[in-house]
Amino acid sequence: MEEYSVFRPGGRCGVKVRMYTLRTLVKESKVEEGSVLKMDCEGCEYEAVLNADPGDLAVFSQVIIEYHNGYREIKKRLEAAGFSTEIKPIRSVAIPMEKQGYVVARR
Repeated sequence: MEEYSVFRPGGRCGVKVRMYTLRTLVKESKVEEGSVLKMDCEGCEYEAVLNADPGDLAVFSQVIIEYHNGYREIKKRLEAAGFSTEIKPIRSVAIPMEKQGYVVARR
C-alpha cells in the first residue's frame, strides 16, 4: 500500500496523497504499546486492517475505525487479533447501519 493515491473532488483536480501500510506507520512513528488507533480513510480501512500484521495491531489497546461499506470483515479481523468489538452505526434514516458507522475495538 505504499504508493500514491489521487483524490479528484468533482473530477476537476487531483491531490497526490502518500499512502502507508500500518506496519510502516507503527515502525516509523515508533508507536508505543497501549496506543489508540483511529482510522477514517474513506474506504481504504478494509485494506489497511485486513492486510495488517497481527503484531502491528497488537501494539494498540483500542482501535476506532469509521467504516463505509459494511463492518463485518473488519470486526472479524479485529476479534481474531484479540479485540472485543462494538458497532456504533451513524444514526440516520438515509444511511443503513450496514453502510456507515464505527467499529470500536478494545483489549
